[in-house]
Amino acid sequence: MKNHAGPHLLSADPGSSDKGWTVAEHPFESPIRARIVRYDIDRLGELIDLVSDKAQDRHVLLALDVPLKAFGGVQFPEDFDPPGHSDGNRYWPFNVNPFSFRPCEKALSSKPRVMNRNLSAPDLATAIGALCNWAPECNAGGNACFTGIHEGLSVLGYQGAPHAPVVATFLRALKERADRDGFQIRYETPIEGGKAGSVTVLESHPALTLALLCTYGVAGFPETLPKYKPDVDTDLADALEVHVRNEHGVELGAEIQDDDALDAFAGLLNLLDLVKGTCDVFGTERDGYFLIPARSRRPIFRDLWSQAAAAL
Repeated sequence: MKNHAGPHLLSADPGSSDKGWTVAEHPFESPIRARIVRYDIDRLGELIDLVSDKAQDRHVLLALDVPLKAFGGVQFPEDFDPPGHSDGNRYWPFNVNPFSFRPCEKALSSKPRVMNRNLSAPDLATAIGALCNWAPECNAGGNACFTGIHEGLSVLGYQGAPHAPVVATFLRALKERADRDGFQIRYETPIEGGKAGSVTVLESHPALTLALLCTYGVAGFPETLPKYKPDVDTDLADALEVHVRNEHGVELGAEIQDDDALDAFAGLLNLLDLVKGTCDVFGTERDGYFLIPARSRRPIFRDLWSQAAAAL
């Protein structure tokens, strides 16, 4: 297989209703333009056709706004007692239940209940606290969790995702096509192992990406993420388009007209950052994660999460 100059990027905002799926696509070709495409659920076979076609001579990066990795498995835990589930480690971060919440979700929607010296991952907790402007003791009464600060961000437990069934059907159909057409499917975030003839499936959380851009003080973004669903926030959309243009030289070929397109384009930013080396990972490969923009272009959360998980 001939490997083209760059990977083919696809970011999907999956729907479980008649809204279907909204996909942002960037082919790394000139002119440097991205596009937004919508697929009704009964047309998702066409998206699989596209993935298979591009995977014949490229590495395809496919970001999905849906829970993927979960305690050693894909969408479901690998076993009954994953690391960190025992009582002694339940605050690693913040009271994980492997059959309803992943650590990356609890870390954003809660805070520790014990003092820092009793935490199994104090460095990770402190870094999360820095995003939220916590007092030095992470369990202090006035400390608000990250979702409590950003009105436009919600983080449900992964088993509560309403679009999980249609994504499971999509991933099964994609695997069947891969077996038939001879390409590989990967779920690892280090993309260096990917090559022409492979598809790397990754998890994005667009609202989290937008909230972090607000937190980082990126030009044009508000201090906190406002509610932007169901009616798209045009100022937020404009700020995202400018940021992507400034950071990656990528233009969007059409106006962002709804929240689905905004989410898909935010997921595309994650992939562009990943290729450039300025993407961070909030969570772990085993237990679940979100792709996020790195602060000051330097990934730090991937290492903190890895160190915390290794200490379990």
